[in-house]
Amino acid sequence: MRFFLGSTSTSSGDEVTGDIELISQYWANLRPYADNPDDYFGVTDTGLPDGCQIEQAFVLHRHAARYPSRTDLLEIDIVTAKLRNTNGTYTGLMSFFNTWTNQLGSELLLPEGTRMAYQSGVDFWKKYGLILYNDRPGQNYYNATGQIMPQVRCNTIQRVTDTAVAWADGFFTLYNQTDKYTLLKIPAVPGLNNTLASFYSCKNFLNGALGTAGASNALYYPIGNYLSNTVIRLSQYMPSDINLTAFDVFALQSLCPYEYSVFGSSAFCSLFTINEWRGYRYTYDIFIYNGYSFGSPAGRALGLGVLQELLARLQNETIPLSNSSVNTTFDGNTDSFPLGQKFYADFTHDFMIMGFLTAMSLDYFRGELSPNAYPPPEDRHFKTTNIVPYAARIITEKIGCNSANPTANNFIRTQYTATQYGYSAQNATNKFIRMRLNSGILPLDTIRGGFCAGRTDGLCPLENFLASQANATAEANYGEVCFGNFTYNASLFNDDGNYFP
Repeated sequence: MRFFLGSTSTSSGDEVTGDIELISQYWANLRPYADNPDDYFGVTDTGLPDGCQIEQAFVLHRHAARYPSRTDLLEIDIVTAKLRNTNGTYTGLMSFFNTWTNQLGSELLLPEGTRMAYQSGVDFWKKYGLILYNDRPGQNYYNATGQIMPQVRCNTIQRVTDTAVAWADGFFTLYNQTDKYTLLKIPAVPGLNNTLASFYSCKNFLNGALGTAGASNALYYPIGNYLSNTVIRLSQYMPSDINLTAFDVFALQSLCPYEYSVFGSSAFCSLFTINEWRGYRYTYDIFIYNGYSFGSPAGRALGLGVLQELLARLQNETIPLSNSSVNTTFDGNTDSFPLGQKFYADFTHDFMIMGFLTAMSLDYFRGELSPNAYPPPEDRHFKTTNIVPYAARIITEKIGCNSANPTANNFIRTQYTATQYGYSAQNATNKFIRMRLNSGILPLDTIRGGFCAGRTDGLCPLENFLASQANATAEANYGEVCFGNFTYNASLFNDDGNYFP
């Protein structure tokens, strides 16, 4: 179903439209969650081979829909106060602004976000619950020892904690779920190691010594490329004493996804064309790529900790010593870092997901985004709407196979009767890794070094995947990047998510 808040769009993308299904595809990291098709990232064989079965699942999950950040809300307030400072009247497309008031809060999870997170938990049960536990809902969730309940982790930022709880409600069911899992909340405060809020752990990133202000500049640099004509177009509906700028229009454009998430509609959604929304997404693509991914000198450092935790869990190990954002108080013992669980669920932010992909050297997403490219190139791989929408999730699947080299055949088995298709836990001595980003299977064959090359189904032998990450810690250069005493020199940065001063 499509929801229209204005005139219909045209194939050229140059006419104003309020078609939410169309424009929400360009809301960048403010997009409501949507699954990617299985083959979205180019993996051609999307089923599991016969004789293979998912044995563990590791979830890295962004918080769900929220109110604007304090920074975004401040910018919105500044712009709307400017537009209010007139005795004139708004007309045409902008006539609603004569009576409009800002009713947005900041930072906290929305009711829609709670629903989104709950649905994510329900979906995870449907996709993985019966496979992992081979049981009915609400039964035995204990690990192999029968002693430790599954652990759900989050940081203490409220919207992240609330997302984790809502997700667990969806997975475990609402009734008496506290006897089915434990919730570990890792403090998110500056200076304290926390893999789920590693921007607080990296001193030089936090204080701007790495030139991260450049990421903010990158956000606004391309705005004029796609909003200069919009300024002229919208100014005709405004009082003559309003000196409208591209920055003002960008703030108004952001009100559309924010208000839609809160109220289910927004008059601001009917002010822009598809091409203007394409520019909006590309602006955020540039910002996030340069701030938290391969385009950032701290991109790898931000994601190293969660990558190390995945590698440790895959090898059934704790992490007693830290050379990253890992907090050994938690990760150094099995009481707070349990091993052998059927699934793990960690709740965090979009920046941590971007850092994880960068630290892993998944080169599918690497490629400089030019701020001068307008209209934006549609064939690029880095599109934030498909990578980090609200409630984005990477699910790493550990898969057991009876064959050393299973053949992909696109056969998707029925979850309830998986064992009848040749899988035997007793004979599954060969292990593989597969990753899904918002359901789309990631092309692990693009991990640098070629360790996972040669398959068309996204699977990578476990030992090869571990080998592909052997240099991840050295590549991140965490200690120097985050705590070195240097003056950042942009000419030394090679657009690979790290920095070697």
